[in-house]
Amino acid sequence: MNRTKKSPVIILAICALVVTLMLTSCSKAEQKTDRVDYSIDFPANEVGRAEYNEHIFSTEFTLTLTLPRGITIDTGKPAGEGIVVTFSNIPILNDKGDTVGCIGYNVYDAELIRGLPEDEIDPMMIYNQISLGNHYQFAVKNKYDVVNNTEDLQTAISEVHNDVNLSQEERGNYSAEDYNYGIVSYCKTLPVYVALDLDREAFTQEQIVDIAGSISFDVSKGLEKCS
Repeated sequence: MNRTKKSPVIILAICALVVTLMLTSCSKAEQKTDRVDYSIDFPANEVGRAEYNEHIFSTEFTLTLTLPRGITIDTGKPAGEGIVVTFSNIPILNDKGDTVGCIGYNVYDAELIRGLPEDEIDPMMIYNQISLGNHYQFAVKNKYDVVNNTEDLQTAISEVHNDVNLSQEERGNYSAEDYNYGIVSYCKTLPVYVALDLDREAFTQEQIVDIAGSISFDVSKGLEKCS
């Protein structure tokens, strides 16, 4: 029995489908380049170091996170005012070199949460140092949306109420509507946390969720020093 020859139209349709799939794959690959991975060794600098907090600066760990392309972290440049309630602060910059955020770290009292079921751990137990300020606070008491919760860490999105302009380092007044995005993340194996203050005008809500979800800790150095 003679086999029917394939119509040129069918062949062209198959070729078009193959080309479409190839272009789709390329598009997905290109989309991956809109984010950049960063690793930060903390302490990154001496900002905030004093005799009374030597234990904080002797706590070492590496933070990994992903930022939108065009947003960079300058680990060689200590932040100005920035997050005034954390230590070893470093600035987050846009593609023009303007400060659009800040990241720092602190330690928390592990004894406060030892033995507690996780659903009974109040964020204020972890972030009390950064949530009680009058002029500057991470409002974890009012907004604490968990994005990632694993055996090693818990990351949440909050709001930062701040009367410090990150780029101009000037104080002013703020209302409930004047806030920045805040991301907080604490490590469960080493009692440290990081806090990010991100300009609401420089980031989208989707980008904030992506950044928060990308955070991870490498605490091998810190655990070695504790052992």
